[in-house]
Amino acid sequence: MDGFMKENLDILVKQIVKDFDFVILISGSGTVRVGKSVIGQQVGYYLNYMMGQKHKIDNTFDLSNIVFRGEELIAKAKNLPKYSVIVFDEAGADLLGRKFMVSTTQAVLDFFRECGQLNLFLVVILPDYFDLPKGIAITRSVCLLDVYFTQGFERGTGKFFGREKKKNLYIWGKKLMNYQCVNQTLDFHLLIFIHLMKQNIVNLNIVHSLDVKNKIMKQCFHVEQ
Repeated sequence: MDGFMKENLDILVKQIVKDFDFVILISGSGTVRVGKSVIGQQVGYYLNYMMGQKHKIDNTFDLSNIVFRGEELIAKAKNLPKYSVIVFDEAGADLLGRKFMVSTTQAVLDFFRECGQLNLFLVVILPDYFDLPKGIAITRSVCLLDVYFTQGFERGTGKFFGREKKKNLYIWGKKLMNYQCVNQTLDFHLLIFIHLMKQNIVNLNIVHSLDVKNKIMKQCFHVEQ
């Protein structure tokens, strides 16, 4: 596993039991099909796994922890046990991103203002970080993982922004839609389970991101609705 990524996720795992909740943002540099859903699911799986290892908390993480609408997020959050992980994956509505943000932002903002006591990990996935309202982009989120293509449309690389760096990115980058305007961010590679696989804990097939076929069917059903 990428060492820097693991180090930061492990801090969240350690601290959440001290009456915290954490919102992790994952964007795709304003582009689609860059692998943000894959990293989101892998981050979710890793957080849930480590909660079991470190705190002996036996929560589940499967396709039912992935939601695509604001109302699904709110309903799911109110029914899951503490320290659960929810992936709010807007990938199924990528082509309707603007409509999505307008129609659900207020409900989600209201939810985020009130959900701290639920002590959850919320992984929020969207194509463009700059589409988020300031309250979520700067105040409520703990970090941003921005995933992007490298040369030849290769997936698997991104940048990590902590609180201060993502704040600067939102303020300065949004003006020119420039994800490169903040220096000294750290690159990461999407190798979230390498550390676990070396210990023979996680089967290699898990790296393909839960059950991809079922996830695609769930997305298609959501779009049709």
